[in-house]
Amino acid sequence: MIRSPSRRHPGFTLIELLVVIAIIGVLIGLLLPAVQKVREAAARMSCSNNLKQHALAMHNYHDSYTTFPPGYQYNYYHKGEELFWPMLIWPYIEQGNIKYDPTWGVYGSGKDGAQGTEWGAVNGIALSYVVKTALCPSDAATKTPPGYWGCPGPMWRSNYVATFSADGMLYEPGSDTNGLTWSACQSTSRNPSLASGKRGLFNWNVKRGIKDITDGTSNTAMLSEVINGPEGTFDMRGHWSNDWGGGYTHYSTPNTAIGDNLVSWASGHCVDGPNLPCIYTAQCWGEIYISARSRHTGGVNLALADGSVRFVGSTINLTTWQAVGSINGGEVLGSDF
Repeated sequence: MIRSPSRRHPGFTLIELLVVIAIIGVLIGLLLPAVQKVREAAARMSCSNNLKQHALAMHNYHDSYTTFPPGYQYNYYHKGEELFWPMLIWPYIEQGNIKYDPTWGVYGSGKDGAQGTEWGAVNGIALSYVVKTALCPSDAATKTPPGYWGCPGPMWRSNYVATFSADGMLYEPGSDTNGLTWSACQSTSRNPSLASGKRGLFNWNVKRGIKDITDGTSNTAMLSEVINGPEGTFDMRGHWSNDWGGGYTHYSTPNTAIGDNLVSWASGHCVDGPNLPCIYTAQCWGEIYISARSRHTGGVNLALADGSVRFVGSTINLTTWQAVGSINGGEVLGSDF
């Protein structure tokens, strides 16, 4: 009997298998960065849309009251201590269901002009409620620990901040603080804005409108981004319901390596993180610098006073960046904007 020769079953040799694995690895290596870029592009677009909603809310508020909301407002002659601009535009970003009593404000005691913890029972839930429109998808949503100044729960942060200064401290010279001596240092020569006379669109107890923007609304910054402070800390970056957390300054360019500067006695409110440098050498409460920052590659989103939003690179010239930050500088913007 003649037997037919045995046939070899098809398959991969070890070398062939290694080559296939190597090719797959190369393809994955090429694909993953592309996927990450697409995800970041989508996140940046979503962030831009959120900022656009805030800008439109500012204009809707302006239509109702003929000014933009104050950055912060000291509620001295009512039960509450302070009001902050985000809570004033909630009804205009479809968040009117958040029940907030402005007569109590934040940090109020129930007595005129006195701090305390009683406000937490009235407005604590509102400050713990997270508004997704106020968060950038590229950053992590974080909260402070519970119990801060009487708040029954943790207080949430936001990535969107208002322009408080074109070239200086977070608080402008001469801003109305109702005799609060611990904030008066913003009017010293240490604040560059004292000599330049430049002003941002928002500040403490300031209500400015389109009529005040002599530089033109398309040339003036209204809102930008910050990176939230780390979870479970009292870091003030993004902590919008606090004196420091709802604003930023154009003193330095976006995503600067220069640390945000908070007061020397508040080291627990200033926690270093990735792309979030922080120092605390300011001599008093008014000498605070917080710069625009984001998790986006190469820059930050910026909403202008005309309601438009554009992406500004971190390499923008400082002179141009400060010109955009002012409402009254009379500058001609550089070609890098």
